Amino acid sequence: MRGAVGAGHPLTAEAAVSILNQGGNAFDAILAAGFATLITEPVLSG
Repeated sequence: MRGAVGAGHPLTAEAAVSILNQGGNAFDAILAAGFATLITEPVLSG
């Protein structure tokens, strides 16, 4: 599978890439990145 991930923090991108590498789809990766963003960039998370 090929894909690309863009994020504001390396750990956020790593979470999404990890899901994709485990066979997840784009939606799964978005959810992982969203939850990771809550931790890595709380100021941007509302």
